[in-house]
Parts: sequence; structure tokens; C-alpha cells
Amino acid sequence: MCVIAIVDADSFTVLARRGSQGDELFLKWIKRGSGILAVPNTGQYFKELQTNHGVMELIRRYDQGGQLWKISKKQLIHSDSQIKKKNPQANDTHILSLALASDAEVLCSNGGDLREDFQNKNILSGKGKQRRLLYPYEGTRKQRREFLNRQRCPSRKDI
Repeated sequence: MCVIAIVDADSFTVLARRGSQGDELFLKWIKRGSGILAVPNTGQYFKELQTNHGVMELIRRYDQGGQLWKISKKQLIHSDSQIKKKNPQANDTHILSLALASDAEVLCSNGGDLREDFQNKNILSGKGKQRRLLYPYEGTRKQRREFLNRQRCPSRKDI
């Protein structure tokens, strides 16, 4: 397991689109094992996941393939209490709690406040000297590929 990623509900199209797969570069990055998707097994975010059948099918496959990290209710409750004390700007505290519980390094989200909170070291401490990163899913294919190639195990090949 190298890089832990979270995809916010507003960005589920990265994982699956109606009738087709999502962002092929992101999905390939996870499938190869350079990234792992963190999801809770309970709570608001899990309910959001359940409303998207394509995403749930992908999560089942990732779970079977070892490319998924399930975060428990106990872990979420603990991280949620820590996050709420820090007064984040975003109303997506459940995503920030998931980020804290999983120690996620990459967030895919459209939410401006959530993106700022994710990178705010007062809310989520950094990964050593490295900042938490935002996936450029609205960027060009080249930008997304370069981003993902920088976020991988040293032994993995380029996408």
C-alpha cells in the first residue's frame, strides 16, 4: 500500500460514470497498486456510496482485489471528534474524518472549502514535510498522468 486516496461524493465520476468506467488513469493507478482507495463501512459517506451502483460495484471489485481500505465506525468516531474541535470551513466533516482516520494523502473533490481544509495543516496535519495533495481530475490527461506518476511506489512503472 503506497498512497491512500479519497474520492468525495461530488467527484464519483472519477470512479464510475453512468454506463462506463470513470477516469481511466486514476482507476489504473489504483488497480496497479500505486494507490489504494479508502472508504468507510458506515456513516454518511457510506450512504452516499450506496446511491451509486457503478461505484459500489467498483468498490466490491477493489475489496476483492485488495485495493480498498475499509475504515471502521470506531476509527471514524474517534477522528470525527478530533476534526470537529478544529472548526473546519467545509460542511463535509465526514470526509475530513475519513481523511484523518485513513491518513489519506490524495483527495479528489470539487468542494472548495473541503479542498482547503484537506490541505490545512491545522485541521489535518501534513504527511511529514509533504502536504496532502488534490487530484487534478479537471486537468488535462497529461496533468493527471504526471500527478499520478509522482504519487506511486518507487517500484511501480509509469501509467
